[in-house]
Amino acid sequence: NTIIDRVPAINMDESLKQQYIGEAKFLRAMSYFYLVRLFGGVPLKIKETVSIQGVHAPRAGVQDIYNQIIEDLQFCETALPPQRPITERGRATRAAAKSLLGKVYLTMAGYPLKQTDKWELARKKLKEVIDDKAIYNVDLLPNFKDLYDVNKENANNEAIFAIQFS
Repeated sequence: NTIIDRVPAINMDESLKQQYIGEAKFLRAMSYFYLVRLFGGVPLKIKETVSIQGVHAPRAGVQDIYNQIIEDLQFCETALPPQRPITERGRATRAAAKSLLGKVYLTMAGYPLKQTDKWELARKKLKEVIDDKAIYNVDLLPNFKDLYDVNKENANNEAIFAIQFS
């Protein structure tokens, strides 16, 4: 939230500014997606915390959480680059935002929201990534077992977004 709130005031390249905000919104959306699926309604904090006041926020409704996730990911679809070089694996891309948004729609179509209109939104969003493999540099591996080969980790285009660690 600090990045999302403060970066707009920085004097810097506008596209890079949007990219940084997009990366922060992607991580916020992904975090809230995990939280809402595990706990239902949780406190929805979308502004930087600058004091102790308001720290004990009430739980937001599940629909409100999903609305924020969708809003953040829709921003990411235009702010993030379609792909990144292999040296920047682990940073959010437009393909990751579209894929996560598709997964969000799939989840909303099921229990507990049962918003069946989201099935079609999920199909369309995920099809964008599938149909534009070259733009997003994503594709399935020809041999499924290669997905679990540690020697080929990060050397393939099947992982759309993967947290990097050593």
